[in-house]
Amino acid sequence: MFGQNNRLLPAKASCRAVAHLNGAGEPVELAETAVHVAREAALLGDMLRALDERHGFGRDDALGTAFPNGEEKARLRYANQFVGSLTKDGRLCGLLADFGFLVVREPRSSKVELTAWAWEFARMSNPVIDEGSTGPDHFSDEEVTFLLRHVRANVPAEGEAYSVLLRGIAEDKTSPTAIDEFLRSRISAKERASLSESYLATQRSGALSRMAELGLIRRVRAGVNMTYEATKRGMTFLKEDDR
Repeated sequence: MFGQNNRLLPAKASCRAVAHLNGAGEPVELAETAVHVAREAALLGDMLRALDERHGFGRDDALGTAFPNGEEKARLRYANQFVGSLTKDGRLCGLLADFGFLVVREPRSSKVELTAWAWEFARMSNPVIDEGSTGPDHFSDEEVTFLLRHVRANVPAEGEAYSVLLRGIAEDKTSPTAIDEFLRSRISAKERASLSESYLATQRSGALSRMAELGLIRRVRAGVNMTYEATKRGMTFLKEDDR
């Protein structure tokens, strides 16, 4: 999972937007769809950032994080990361593809469609998008239950990332530096030599941000220092993984 995909709320918005475009059941052109969704996401982002400013939300709690502004570069980033793009060999990439929410059905096609999982997720009510909630939860209990079940069953790399990070935190590796050291200790010397500190930090930060949105962990700030705590939901996820 690309570390800079550090929020899951954009995935919800993108699933909803693609669902409207894919409503007739026919696949849609990816490039055109991504541009259209990113343009609408910028409008949603403006609304969310206004709420962030009104309520004084910091970076950790901000609703508008990862949503684009009106700049073309920001919209392109969103289109590629949170909707999707095709590699030169025709592979679909992006957060929706990584989560199994968006697929290319035909070989060498540029048309995409939502999976059954994405439709299920898109239909669920969301406290931020549907109710205008400014509370700490970006997702309803129903959405979190669905996403964690989906990750465990269909996105094993993401589920493994959650489990490894929760295990480290449970072993009192709670600062970013300690977590990075814990992660490095779990791979071979050859892998450690080829793994840059910046790449590891980006991947760790992105995964922890997604986990915080799902209520698996909470951030604890003391001045400029940050540590992480596993929540009851996080420990339950870890125990289920250890069974």
